[in-house]
Amino acid sequence: MKILYIFFVFEAVREYGYALSEGQGEISPLVFGGFEVKSGHGFMVSLRKNGTHFCGGTIIAAWTILTAAHCVDYKTPESISIVAGTYSLHSGGDYRNATEILIHPGWNRTAKMHDIALIKVSAFSLFLEVLLVPMKRIPSNGSLYALNTETISNSNCNTQAQPNNTITEYQICTQSPVGQGVCLFDSGGPLMGILLDLPIQVGIISWGLGGCAKGYPEVYTRISAYYPWIFENAW
Repeated sequence: MKILYIFFVFEAVREYGYALSEGQGEISPLVFGGFEVKSGHGFMVSLRKNGTHFCGGTIIAAWTILTAAHCVDYKTPESISIVAGTYSLHSGGDYRNATEILIHPGWNRTAKMHDIALIKVSAFSLFLEVLLVPMKRIPSNGSLYALNTETISNSNCNTQAQPNNTITEYQICTQSPVGQGVCLFDSGGPLMGILLDLPIQVGIISWGLGGCAKGYPEVYTRISAYYPWIFENAW
């Protein structure tokens, strides 16, 4: 079991399920058990459509964003803007337009598999490159939050996911206590660790079981399973 942490941006707008950013369900999109981030972590971005945040992502090169495929499925580059360099959804930031969307060819919305995509942008002026290596309910306020969490084995996750879902080697699961966890609009954000005092990304927020902050597992795309595809397309 490894203790990692999650970054996510929120904007409470309406009731939807998580982590499918425009998905189905009945969960209120709020921040659950996180702590507000005030400095560092300049690799985090907000994906926006018509000025409204809908997903998160990370800068992995000056012109490339890593996010979840379900965040950009059925969207065009012209409809998406990327905002980096701010800890608030309401002010500041370095705005860029998307120029290209690359969704993994294996992406399957029904099975929720291969949920990974890249967005190309005009280069950011300031960025931090992410290394790709293998708490009570708080009202959403549009700030950047982080949450410590623990991984669980895929077999454990599978037991809880059945009979409707199957967890594979392409995914990672975490499980947080009741009252903590990711929710709507967190999708596409990173599951992170620290290596030699540097942030490393190991997963992408994909989807969850049973609802926000109810103690059920949360499922992430396992980045290490996609190294060849990422390195072939990110630069």
